[in-house]
Amino acid sequence: MPGVCGPARLVPVQIREHLSTGEQRHAWLLSRPTWKKGEYKVTHRFNCFYSCQHFHLHHCSASVCDSAERGHVVETAIGDKACGISGRILELGTTYDWKERKKGAYTARTVRRPDPSLASAPAAGGLAQHNANDWKMMRTGASVVHDCLFSKLRRELFANARRAKKRALESKVVQYAKRCKRQHKFIHVHQFNRIAIESGFFSNANYETICRAQNPKSTTRALAPLLVSLFITLNAGNGTPLFKSFPVFAVSALYATMRGVNVHGVQVIPAIKNVDKLLPHPNTVEGFFRYLWAFYSDAHPSQRNFLTKTQNTIKAALRKLKDAKSAWAFRRRSEALAVELRHKYYNLVEKEFENS
Repeated sequence: MPGVCGPARLVPVQIREHLSTGEQRHAWLLSRPTWKKGEYKVTHRFNCFYSCQHFHLHHCSASVCDSAERGHVVETAIGDKACGISGRILELGTTYDWKERKKGAYTARTVRRPDPSLASAPAAGGLAQHNANDWKMMRTGASVVHDCLFSKLRRELFANARRAKKRALESKVVQYAKRCKRQHKFIHVHQFNRIAIESGFFSNANYETICRAQNPKSTTRALAPLLVSLFITLNAGNGTPLFKSFPVFAVSALYATMRGVNVHGVQVIPAIKNVDKLLPHPNTVEGFFRYLWAFYSDAHPSQRNFLTKTQNTIKAALRKLKDAKSAWAFRRRSEALAVELRHKYYNLVEKEFENS
């Protein structure tokens, strides 16, 4: 009762069952059975009852709470409406960003929500609640796909490789001309074209032509949720998370889609067509991302050969699938999660990229 009841405290409530008779009785602050230890077992524990100094009880759970009717609702510093007795969040009032701190940086010790969430307004009206971790990984996954396949830096990397190949071709042509001159043979111009064709200089299967034939939005929409679902599914199968930095995992998993991963005859990681032509060469990926890590808020790797090490960890985790049945279960779980993430987040992520 407002103005009468003082601060409330949590009252643990148990249901105890007698081992010999099977009788069940409640046990709480003011009432408990006279059974001795070892004569009973606790079948249920409740942490949703609160009591004031006058022993007035309040039941606060996900389905039962009368704080709004009794005027016990308070507003937090970030605009959320909370129960004034238990402190449980009843309604999200504002949108907020949840950001991980860099490892090793000083962070004030505060209570962190187990499921950080944010609210957004969908097109149909009302509020839709999302997990901020998944939201952040979807944005990072879309950035990784775009940077690796369609960014301006990726096009510049192809142009540099093209110029290097041209210089190597010119060197071969000069060597051919000098060799013919030493041997007193005619220098045939058509041999220049043959040398260029053999070195693949005129091939249409290069980054420029394949990139021109792709739809960047559709490709990013297909690949970004796949990377996030693989990250969540692989980490969920272990007691401690195998992968901590999502951008590093996303880059490595993207390279794994060049040929895919087959376990017990099941394609657990699909092979995506033309990804091998769009991605930079694995030998250049560390230098390529040395300029891009600064744009990602997650921790970036400091060790060398992060691509090889992360791919080896992915393969070691997939080798733990014992048989084809577990491999099929892993594939269905990751595919279903990818569809759910794409449906729930990607329209908002794409709109955010267009506005930025």
